Amino acid sequence: MKSGSTRNARSKAAFAPVGQSTIQETIERAQKYERTGKKWKELTDSISYCIAKDCLPINVVEGAGFKKLINTFDPRYQVPGRNHFSRITLPSLYTSVTQRVKQEITTIHYFSATTDMWSSLGMQPYMSYTIHYIDNEWKFQNKCLQTHFLPENHTGINLADAMEAALGLWDLDAANQVCLTTDNGSNIVSSARILEWQRLSCFGHNLHLSITKAIKDDSRCNRALGVCRKIVSSFSMSWKRKRELTRSQISLGIKQHSLIADCPTRWGSMAKMVSRILEQKEAIRLVLGADRSTSNIVPTWQDLDVLQAIDKAVSPLSSLTDILSGEEYVTVSAVLPMLHILETDLLKEQDTDTELTKDIKHRIIEDITKRYTDEKIDEDVIEMLRVASFLDPRFKTKYLEHLGDSELATVKQKVIDECIGVCSELHQQENATQSDSAIFAPAPKKRNLGTLFKDHESRVREEPTLSGPISVEQRVTKEVDNYLAANRLDFEEDPLLWWKAQPLNYPILGNVAQKYLCVCATSSASERLFSTAGNVVSSFRSTLKPDKVDMLVFLSKNL
Repeated sequence: MKSGSTRNARSKAAFAPVGQSTIQETIERAQKYERTGKKWKELTDSISYCIAKDCLPINVVEGAGFKKLINTFDPRYQVPGRNHFSRITLPSLYTSVTQRVKQEITTIHYFSATTDMWSSLGMQPYMSYTIHYIDNEWKFQNKCLQTHFLPENHTGINLADAMEAALGLWDLDAANQVCLTTDNGSNIVSSARILEWQRLSCFGHNLHLSITKAIKDDSRCNRALGVCRKIVSSFSMSWKRKRELTRSQISLGIKQHSLIADCPTRWGSMAKMVSRILEQKEAIRLVLGADRSTSNIVPTWQDLDVLQAIDKAVSPLSSLTDILSGEEYVTVSAVLPMLHILETDLLKEQDTDTELTKDIKHRIIEDITKRYTDEKIDEDVIEMLRVASFLDPRFKTKYLEHLGDSELATVKQKVIDECIGVCSELHQQENATQSDSAIFAPAPKKRNLGTLFKDHESRVREEPTLSGPISVEQRVTKEVDNYLAANRLDFEEDPLLWWKAQPLNYPILGNVAQKYLCVCATSSASERLFSTAGNVVSSFRSTLKPDKVDMLVFLSKNL
């Protein structure tokens, strides 16, 4: 009897639906998460993070597709409306990220900054302010402090007030700001002068001005570039010509590339336009020559010769702006070495160069060199660039040797003076710490063999020599001399990782390196910030309030 009931139970189990849920599981799955529950809050916070980080419109949470996606992942979660994200979760996230950023920047002593102006789709003017610093782990850090709405006239005084307010809002001391990197706008230059802040002109902007000026000064270049723009325009406004271009490319065995339009504020786009026209010249001739209305803009052999001269002059420079526009590695120390490479290599005249190519190269190097050596340039800025190159273990004095012994000694003395200043600051901090903690000092630990020898070595270093006590300047000078005597770092290596590994060898000099190497060679950080702002203030939400713009840009850059 028992065996028969067992067989019946087994047969029922064999025909039972695989993976069938219990009644309890079904009831639990049908119940929605409570809004006060931990799981609901985690999912809501994750959506808030996604909206802020990826610059998504807040009303995406009310879309049918988004709701179906969330329901597929977890049917028990009910997505709140956009007002909940706009008024509660995103402001809460902004508060927490603001507190985290404030806590992080309290640990830094020196920092640099980049700033620029931008107008949204609704023609609302904003000013960005981003700080850059090297943290205690020797990592290059960037923090967007604000995207400030600035409806007042953009005079030097108003910009100066806005920048000063930005630092005050985050309790940052302007005296600890090593340098401000900007473009060459007269108002931003004036504001830095009003505040008496050290300002570095953006290398990328200077290179753009030098190249465009060198080309504009030649009428042959202006004509050839004008023909290029007409060619690009004729294809961009006709799908039939685009179709015929593709057919011509296939028949000629040319790569099926589209033509490129140039942007007046990006010299690199001009170089790409010229290069693409030269690549596609045969296909362009076939298409434009077959149409009477466009046959007049077929490039002549003279135009092609000029375009080849331009291409040969500027194509070696195509990667320079990108290389010096990084935000996660040291760039300022490479400015002077880059000028040296431009003059001695990239823009050096070749035997195969045409006279036009030689003229363009000469005008570029003459103009950009003047922007860093002209008498009008602040001597402190030149000195800062020299010190930064000196403190980069990849360069040291390699690209400063042309200065002569006198000026090289001046750079070295500047580094020594900075080290002495650091010693003084550290001494004051130690005294303050000791006086504050004297009352709560812990009981002395029991000494062992290791601490005995460590204390002995410390006393030996502090004892005077036969010729008298070692001064701070002597200690610092020895440290700098040892640094210069060491082998230079390979150019492919990271100077910050090198400095991180040298706290015992260069305890004072490392602090000075941390100060100078945090400066950015370009103001690209601000331009990237405005790309983010453009994603926030899109055509679908061009009427966002300025405080919302500031909040969303801040979150996207700092999350």
